[in-house]
Amino acid sequence: MEIGRNTYFGVSINAYAPVDQAADVSSDVTVDGLERIRYCGGIGRIAIQRIYPYLCRTGAFRTRLPALFGRCTGCVSGVDEVVSAGVKFIPMETNYEKEELFSPEKVAALAGHYKAILELLGEDAFREGLLKTPERVAKAMCFLTQGYGQEPREILLSAKFKEEYKQMVIVKDIELYSMCEHHMIPFYGKAHVAYIPNGYITGLSKIARVVEAFARRLQVQERLTVQIRDCIQQALNPLGVAVVIEASHMCMQMRGVQKQNCSTTTSAFTGAFLTQMQTREEFIQLIGK
Repeated sequence: MEIGRNTYFGVSINAYAPVDQAADVSSDVTVDGLERIRYCGGIGRIAIQRIYPYLCRTGAFRTRLPALFGRCTGCVSGVDEVVSAGVKFIPMETNYEKEELFSPEKVAALAGHYKAILELLGEDAFREGLLKTPERVAKAMCFLTQGYGQEPREILLSAKFKEEYKQMVIVKDIELYSMCEHHMIPFYGKAHVAYIPNGYITGLSKIARVVEAFARRLQVQERLTVQIRDCIQQALNPLGVAVVIEASHMCMQMRGVQKQNCSTTTSAFTGAFLTQMQTREEFIQLIGK
């Protein structure tokens, strides 16, 4: 049963719960682009898509937000208040609804070009298997290049904490998937990132998010390595940053020279990792374990 719907700042808000349920809401928040607030007792859930920054301004749920990464307490009491906020409710037994976060205008424009590409390749763009392919590819490309809409430096600053720890911090084996800008074919692998704090640390997951934000663009591995290094250096001003990326490039595996088992390693260093051989060797040893 659909009771209501609203959009705040162009972002759709959907709520999923039994329509006759009037339980208070407590929060279980993950900051990954899909925030979830759960009903007490696990009765239902409200799925809020990409609106965490807007909650304070809209007052839609009268939710108190002590910190972006904290747990908010309290605040919607009863279905009536949620409905008055313009939220959509559907029964739990039918609580699946696919909500696309891509710009319809961009998807439509890209789909038109991909349809033309299919026809230029000699395909029938109107046969059953290809009818929705242009739209699917358009959405896939929006997802694979979503890093253009993210600000990696702000990701780090959103979880910057004062701390006097001055030893090496390593986040290794971070999976990455990117697109070679020369052929627009994927390359994939893992990144190892380390820094030595200089009065400030950042949340560990933010290191992985920075890798993701830069990787989800048209890239070359060399530039990707340097961008990750420079972002951390500029945001945290640590005593040193080290980045190593190991990746396989499908542009030289499935086409061209077709060398299936080769991989590429790039590295970039600042500060102590650049000037102190012992520090750099310690990093190399630790990521090799």
